[in-house]
Amino acid sequence: MLFEIGVADAYGGGFELAPDEVVAKNNDLAKFHRCSKYNPTVGRYTDDTQMSLAVAEAILTGDWFDERNYARCFVEAYKRDPGRGYARGFGKLLSSVKDGNELLRRIVPASERGGAAMRAIPLGLLPKLGDVQFACTIQATITHRTSAGIRAALAIATASHLLARTKVDPWDLVRQVEKSVPGSWGTWTGRVSLNGEDIARAAIAALVTSDSLSEILKKSVAYGGDTDTVAAIAVGMASLSKHFKKDLPKALTGSLEKGKYGGDYLKKLDDNLLKRF
Repeated sequence: MLFEIGVADAYGGGFELAPDEVVAKNNDLAKFHRCSKYNPTVGRYTDDTQMSLAVAEAILTGDWFDERNYARCFVEAYKRDPGRGYARGFGKLLSSVKDGNELLRRIVPASERGGAAMRAIPLGLLPKLGDVQFACTIQATITHRTSAGIRAALAIATASHLLARTKVDPWDLVRQVEKSVPGSWGTWTGRVSLNGEDIARAAIAALVTSDSLSEILKKSVAYGGDTDTVAAIAVGMASLSKHFKKDLPKALTGSLEKGKYGGDYLKKLDDNLLKRF
């Protein structure tokens, strides 16, 4: 899951906010790309993956319902491995706080963007849907105490849980998510904005209209706009389900960044999550 999120994030990051013609010309899954303004390093994942691994580390402690635990993991993940392309204000705040408690004191959680949704997938592994949604609300409100931010995170966490823990059919997934988190989650066209609900809709739409991880990745990027977040969420969710062919190209999986917190670290966390849940 986390490894697939990292691959999709690093690939999508090469197209984030790029012109439509650039996306159309280069979105062939043949290699990672560089987008000099938003993702200057080829094959390097962004804050989408770092925040997801922070949530994974938080739930591995067993403290699923403690906002201090999530805040601590957010700060620790950032400080040990900075420079992941965070929004300027949030990155500056993470740089300046000393720990999670200070983050909770100083943050103004008014964002409607997709940050709470992009890190929600690991929560889907929790054993009960009620636990998933309660834990998701707790982690979301740290940074996104808004309707758009919380609803987007709940939709993604719910979808992830259904894919990981049930035999839900992809199209029935939309019905079940909409039953739990009222809204229209199964369709999307056009470029994707930075709004959390738009990102969640686009990610779920890419998933339910595809048969494989590679198809989902290509479709997520083809929308344009916030390509790294949509791709990371959609591919990450799909990796939890047996309905989708696990066919990400070796050109990408073999080229994801190395280093202390690179691909091997993501695989290690995936193994720990599998053992725990």
